[in-house]
Amino acid sequence: MTIIKIDSRKLADFIVEGKKKGYAGGGEEKIINGKKVLLYRNGLWLYRDEYDGFFGAPGCETVYYHDDETPVWQMSYSGGMAYDLIPKDRDDKDTRERKKAYAEEIFNFLKEVLGHVTVDAPYRGPRFFPRGVKICYYNDMRAGSNLILVSGKERIIDHRRNTRLSPVFSQEYIGQLIIRKNDVLKRKSKNHFILLKNAA
Repeated sequence: MTIIKIDSRKLADFIVEGKKKGYAGGGEEKIINGKKVLLYRNGLWLYRDEYDGFFGAPGCETVYYHDDETPVWQMSYSGGMAYDLIPKDRDDKDTRERKKAYAEEIFNFLKEVLGHVTVDAPYRGPRFFPRGVKICYYNDMRAGSNLILVSGKERIIDHRRNTRLSPVFSQEYIGQLIIRKNDVLKRKSKNHFILLKNAA
């Protein structure tokens, strides 16, 4: 039996690296089993981000270590564009195209935001990220969140469209360290741990 040591600092570094090389960095998307998948590998680490959809696009990020069968961390996200910005059957073709173009603008801004993810909070974007005074990103992360368990909600507000602070995009996320029956967690400090995984 092999003991695999996962250092939380190295895990955080790789999550950030994977995000910046993946969706945030315009990484190459592959279609696997009907889903859009972005893969990034560095040594024994593998980052996989998969999602499906456009206006509403739930997805999941998974980090593997040692081999492609040993997931060590996972985070799911779900949400999308505001209801009034999703094409409806009553919309004419021009309206649908405008909504699609606007969503692409918002998603490009989201990519810019996610490119500023940090190792201190390697989950989504920073707490607050503005593009001038017109469009702003907010990340309301639950107090006490860390790599062991994290949850929160992100929002994008476009002040060009309304003054009621209604988000044009919102998404919830929840992530967790994968700890199996025979794994052992060793705390080094409040935000630093070692996970000992038993690999056959």
